[in-house]
Amino acid sequence: VSLLEVGREGYEELWEYRRRLLPKFVKVFGEVAEANGERLLKTEGNDISFGMTLENFTNEECGDIGSMLFTRCLSGCRVVPTGVSKNIGG
Repeated sequence: VSLLEVGREGYEELWEYRRRLLPKFVKVFGEVAEANGERLLKTEGNDISFGMTLENFTNEECGDIGSMLFTRCLSGCRVVPTGVSKNIGG
């Protein structure tokens, strides 16, 4: 979705919709993490980045998760297996 497609009002409506959905998303994402023995990572001051630990997953399973996210066209997602260090965006 681009600003040219929706115009200023449409863009502002999309932001408002996102703002309203954010608490529900965080709640459900937290429930998914907890159901898998994981926890959400804090990204204070950054309300567009979300993360969860993958401590209970093998490196192979982490790779599978990354593959599933990619094939579902989720952009910007990163899966970093335990014991691996990544510098993202820098």
